[in-house]
Amino acid sequence: MTTNGAPPPAIQPVASAVQPAGRVMVKFRDGIGLPYRDDLNDELDARGIGAWRELSARFPGVRIRRLYNSSSPDELLDLTRRARERDATYEPPDFLSYFVIECPAGATARPRDRSSRKRSESQPQTNDSQPCVV
Repeated sequence: MTTNGAPPPAIQPVASAVQPAGRVMVKFRDGIGLPYRDDLNDELDARGIGAWRELSARFPGVRIRRLYNSSSPDELLDLTRRARERDATYEPPDFLSYFVIECPAGATARPRDRSSRKRSESQPQTNDSQPCVV
């Protein structure tokens, strides 16, 4: 019970030590084969994908994280397999190619306009969060 006698809310916000200023969703090309884990900085640098080193130098604290973090990669693949079994026409994207870039406090997330450029390894997508240029 709360101090006014009402029951506590069923869902309570969880505070984080560092709240990201914004998020930009990034979809890498299907089949790119990145490990589905948070903080892929070393992997992106090693493969020369994007300008991660430049981005992290310009915005200390920027992070790349899995978009789908409530299920393991194996669970996501199993769900995809089951969906295909139920509907033979279903052609899912590579769900393990979706990530979010979380910008540190003081930076404003804004995707780079790539409409006039050749499509690269990543395809920035935005969500409703406040749009660090990616």
